[in-house]
Amino acid sequence: MRRDNINDYLAFIAVAREKSFTKAAAQLSVSQSA
Repeated sequence: MRRDNINDYLAFIAVAREKSFTKAAAQLSVSQSA
């Protein structure tokens, strides 16, 4: 599996877990729009 695909899955999981794009972005240390 390509590395960028793994990062996409991790972002998806973070949003699902936090139920918030803002909280997931903070957890992943990225901007909300990322």
